[in-house]
Amino acid sequence: MRSDVIECVVAAEGLSPRGVASVLELVGPGELELAVDQFLRCTGWRPDEPLLGRLLGLARELGVDTEKYLRRWDEREASGEPRGEGWWDPLACRNTELPLDWSQEEVDAYVSGMLEDPRASRYLLTGAPGRPCARNGTPVLCWVSAYPPGVCVVAELATGRVDSRNQVVVDTSPTGTRLRNQLLRAVDNPDLPVFDFAGVLDLISMGEWALALRVLCTQVCETGTHLTPTNLTNIQQAGHTLNIDTTTLLQKNPPDVMSKCSAIVTGLRRRVKMLCRSGRSGGSEC
Repeated sequence: MRSDVIECVVAAEGLSPRGVASVLELVGPGELELAVDQFLRCTGWRPDEPLLGRLLGLARELGVDTEKYLRRWDEREASGEPRGEGWWDPLACRNTELPLDWSQEEVDAYVSGMLEDPRASRYLLTGAPGRPCARNGTPVLCWVSAYPPGVCVVAELATGRVDSRNQVVVDTSPTGTRLRNQLLRAVDNPDLPVFDFAGVLDLISMGEWALALRVLCTQVCETGTHLTPTNLTNIQQAGHTLNIDTTTLLQKNPPDVMSKCSAIVTGLRRRVKMLCRSGRSGGSEC
């Protein structure tokens, strides 16, 4: 049934980026009843067939009341109101508490403080605790949410470098829509752990498509998740569009990438030694 909801999003032409995001945020944790209700709420006009039939079928199975939406669509059609997209705003805003004119260095410095704040919440998107790199050699990434709420970023756990963007304008062109749909079909894999699935879906809903693809490939490599031909084809097609080498990302311990991982480990060790020296000079032990 989860796949059916995702296919409805793929087929929806009149759903705005904000509408798509609000639906996907509910699909991730498995709130399918709420996701279908939100889909209908965000749809300003009666969808064409076969999408309408699929939506109504899902609504019946999930116990979603559709009468109010059908009535609203009929009233709009009868009023002669020109068709609009509804809730149309391509801007997917994130981290609204951070100034938009901050440089990458300023954002990274702020997030480094967030990583050290015990009140901030963080969970791993890729990799495992205690390892500097994921199995494909890429840096371990985590969601970091500030306390109090207002800033939520994806950052490298070891360095604090921010990989997500402060604001994203979602590409609503045919190419952008096709890319989003490829990513949705790539992540729609019942073998992928739910926690990983939800994380990638959040990135897709935010318009962070390149980051979503890199995270998905890393998760697949990390967990050994089986890819169906449909999953793999969509990963490869999205990678071609985004100019991302998905073949390397799906491999465990590729030599060229692992050399970068070794460099990260070396850098961390040097940083620890420097901290130890400064601690000794201050009279404390390391």
